[in-house]
Amino acid sequence: MRKTVGLFRPLRFDHLDLTAKLLVKYSISDTFEILDDVLAKEFKGKEGRRKIINNLTRVWSGGKKEPSTFQKEVLAKYNVSDKNDKIIYQYLMTSLAFPFFSETTTFVGKYLKMSDTFKSSIILSEMRNSYGSAESVYKGVNAVLNGLKSWEILSEESSKNHYVFKENLLEISNEFQLNLLVLVVIQNYVGDSLTIEQINNHVSMFPFRYLIRKEDIVSSQFEIIEDRLDTYISILS
Repeated sequence: MRKTVGLFRPLRFDHLDLTAKLLVKYSISDTFEILDDVLAKEFKGKEGRRKIINNLTRVWSGGKKEPSTFQKEVLAKYNVSDKNDKIIYQYLMTSLAFPFFSETTTFVGKYLKMSDTFKSSIILSEMRNSYGSAESVYKGVNAVLNGLKSWEILSEESSKNHYVFKENLLEISNEFQLNLLVLVVIQNYVGDSLTIEQINNHVSMFPFRYLIRKEDIVSSQFEIIEDRLDTYISILS
């Protein structure tokens, strides 16, 4: 089965922030209409705007659907957060909405473990191994990297297409965010479960400083399995 990219343009902080504010006040159809009016000043093509709005609403509500109970809870917490916490929520919810984003940031984290800088061409090559060489993969990788710039997680060096990790780690100690992080990491993993150690060291979560303990896992979405060696977390079906 062919894997889909889904990302059309960089998900900018200001656009995601506006979308989150609108979705707690308006229906999904009204949110689409308002976003279309706002973005028309910046993006002239109607089809291009539609794709951008689809991406923005997919992060918070799964696209053209009204937000679920879980998504409403995220939006409520998001809208009373400071900027750092908003970046955390935007990153985690984008990872949940777009497997392509999660896979790309996994490679970014992998290369940042070896060096604090990398070329976009290396990440593109890794993603083409998984998704093929279509133009959409190139656009998708650029969308992810420029989104990370919008969140001020990465910066671009003067030599084009070289990215640097800004190393201003965002701290996650909030119980709700920790459980959201666990959900993101496990959902984007190919197996059934992960150990707490694997979650704590997952390279896709490179922008964050956090420590998951067994007692932090409070969401009813998870099952905790312990043996003599490890504690495993899986998502209940």
